[in-house]
Amino acid sequence: MPLPELMLLAPGNIHDSVVLASLEDQVRGFELYADKAYIEERMKESLAMKNVVLHTPVKKVRGRTTDLHLEERLYSTAVSRVRQPIESFFNWLQQHTQVQLASKVRSTQGLYVHVFGRICAALLLLLNP
Repeated sequence: MPLPELMLLAPGNIHDSVVLASLEDQVRGFELYADKAYIEERMKESLAMKNVVLHTPVKKVRGRTTDLHLEERLYSTAVSRVRQPIESFFNWLQQHTQVQLASKVRSTQGLYVHVFGRICAALLLLLNP
């Protein structure tokens, strides 16, 4: 199971691509495997200038009557195979920590303690089975 290199919290009503755009000055020189929500040519070009390679599955064009070409299907499958362990980690984290159950948290500071405390405990479990 992969270990995270970066974690942050953002409000649920803000799209992930907006959060990534706000981090662009801090991230350099790596490959990012993201879902179809990140397919945005402007962002891909902006990240490329910072030596960040963005990989997303190929999105079928609306109204296109044919399926994806073989190369597009193979690329999408390769990206999905890299993303699958990451999605498994998120699922494992939710199952073992119930991190999304924060209904009794009443402050921003309390939310940080709740979320990062549970993630820290989960990572200790993961590293020391």
